[in-house]
Amino acid sequence: MRTILFAAGNIGCQLNMFLPVLRELARDEGLRLVLLYLDSNPAHELNPMFIEARELVDDLRIHHFEASMPQTRLGKLRRVVDTATTFQRGVKALLEEIRPDLVVLPNHKNFRYKAFSKIAALHDVRVLVVQDGLSPGGMRTRMPSLPRSYRTDHAARQATSALLNSVGMTALEGPRALTHFNHGHGAITKVATWGEASRQIALDHGYTPSQIAITGQPRFDHMLMHDWEQECDALYRELGIDRARKSLVYLPTNGITGGFLADLDDQIAIFKAIVDGAEAQDEPVTVIAKLHRAEKLDEIHRILGPELVSRMIVVQDVPLYPLLHGCTLAITLGSTAGLEALGFDKPLITMNLSDRPDFYHFAERGAAVRVTAPHEMKGAVASILSDEGVQTRLAEARARFLVEEMYTLDGKATQRVAELIRETLPA
Repeated sequence: MRTILFAAGNIGCQLNMFLPVLRELARDEGLRLVLLYLDSNPAHELNPMFIEARELVDDLRIHHFEASMPQTRLGKLRRVVDTATTFQRGVKALLEEIRPDLVVLPNHKNFRYKAFSKIAALHDVRVLVVQDGLSPGGMRTRMPSLPRSYRTDHAARQATSALLNSVGMTALEGPRALTHFNHGHGAITKVATWGEASRQIALDHGYTPSQIAITGQPRFDHMLMHDWEQECDALYRELGIDRARKSLVYLPTNGITGGFLADLDDQIAIFKAIVDGAEAQDEPVTVIAKLHRAEKLDEIHRILGPELVSRMIVVQDVPLYPLLHGCTLAITLGSTAGLEALGFDKPLITMNLSDRPDFYHFAERGAAVRVTAPHEMKGAVASILSDEGVQTRLAEARARFLVEEMYTLDGKATQRVAELIRETLPA
C-alpha cells in the first residue's frame, strides 16, 4: 500500500482540480489517499465538493488558519510568525505520521506550498506540483501588470515567506533549512503544466525538461465534455434572463476593493463602461457581473451604488459554466475565468485602463479584443456582435490559444495527471 498526500487550499480552484483525480485514483486498491485541506473558512466543509472529497479519501485532515493575535504592528508580526511556525510544525508532524510516498500540491507560489515542498524534500519525500491557475504557480507572476502598492506588498510578503522558510525553519529542520531547497526547483520532482505555453514558462524559470509534463487541467474535463444546455436554461430562468437577448458576462478577478490589477476608481469606471457600452448597442445586451467568491457582495453593491447596480445583474454564488454556456461574449480584467470563456468558444474582451501590460496574454496573442479606455467599450462590443472579420479573426486565434494553454482539449487531463502521479511514485 502506497500513500499519496494531497494538499488543497480552496474549493473553487484547487479542490475542484483534485476532485476528478481523487475519483480516478480511489479505484486503485493499492493506494492510500490522504487529503490535507488548508482552510480559513469552516463553512467550506458544507460544500458538496468538500463532502465528496471526504468520501473519496482514506484520511482527511483539516488545518484551520486562525487569527488570534492582536492587530498592532508587533502583534501582526507575531501572528504571522506564530501561524507560519505552527503550519511548518504541523506539516512535519503529518509527514512523520503518515509517511507518504508522494506529496501532490496545487502550486508552488505561496508560503504554505513552498514550506510544504521544502519540508517534504528535506525528508526525501517526492513532490508533484499540478498547475492550478493560468499562471503556473511560482513562475509567471506578471508583476509589472500590478499596481505599485500591490507590488510593494507582494515583495514584502515574498521576503517574509523566504525568511520564514529558511531562517524561520532552522529550529524545526536544523542548519540545512538555511541552504537547501530555497529556490524550490530542487524540491519538486515533477510539475504538471496545462500546455506548451506553461511548459516554456517553466523552462524559462529554471525547471529542467525532465521535471515537466504537459497534462492539461483536470477541472476542465467536465467543462469540455458535459452538455450544459439544460443547466443553462434553468439558471437563466432563475435569474430572469431572456436567452433570446444577447448577453455579456463580466468576470472581474478577486480584489475589486483590494486594488488587485486596478485601483478602486478604475474598477468602478470599468463596471460603468461595460454597462454604457452594452446599452449603446442597436440590440439590447444584458450585462451579468459574476463576482469572485471571495468578494463581499454587500460591499460591492455599496461601492457601485444602486443606480449602476440596477442596470445589470450581479451574481456570485451561481455556477460559472452554465452562465458562460448561455452568454454571447465575456469580459475580464485578468482572470482564469477568461480562459474558461474561451473554452466555451465565446468572444472575449479584456479591459485595462492603466499604462501597465495586461496580466494575461489573451489580447496580445489575438484571442481577445483589448479595451484601454471606457469610450472604446461600445465599439468593441459592436465589433464582436456584427463584424464578421473580427469574429473570424478571434475564432482562429481563440483555437490556437486554447491548444497552447490547455493542450489537446480531449477531456482526458484527469487520466494524464493520475498516470503522472503513479509514475512519480517511488518504484
